[in-house]
Amino acid sequence: MTRCLVAVPIIALALGVLGCGSDGPDMAPAGGVVLYNSKPLADANVVFTPPTGRPAVGVTNSEGRFQLTTVDAHDGAVIGSHVVTITKSEKVEIPPEGNQRPLDPDKIPTPKRLLPAKYGNPRESGLSAQVAADAAANDFKFELTGELPGE
Repeated sequence: MTRCLVAVPIIALALGVLGCGSDGPDMAPAGGVVLYNSKPLADANVVFTPPTGRPAVGVTNSEGRFQLTTVDAHDGAVIGSHVVTITKSEKVEIPPEGNQRPLDPDKIPTPKRLLPAKYGNPRESGLSAQVAADAAANDFKFELTGELPGE
């Protein structure tokens, strides 16, 4: 009986050190800055999408800086290559009656895009990133240019 009682803590310690399997892909802290026509871009949504695994998202602050996190609240992004998309739209108020019943599609305002559409399309953005295990290498800079439709 004594051997069983000793073995249980040793097994538990070994599993704690080695882990009981992976809870997902390897991740590393990542972030950076977004500039649009050479100026910091505030309130933009940045998405890093790996070939497989969890996408990571961030929102730029007033200086254009962002930090990435995944939807399951892991800080950083999956280590490896990513397609990057960046979007920004004007904020739209949803009518208060929308909270009580389904919205009439004709009453939902369409937000105005505040960046060229290509940056929000993974096939056209032209943006990519290689997230490394070394967090110091994961400070990315994206310099967007162009005019909006109608400008």
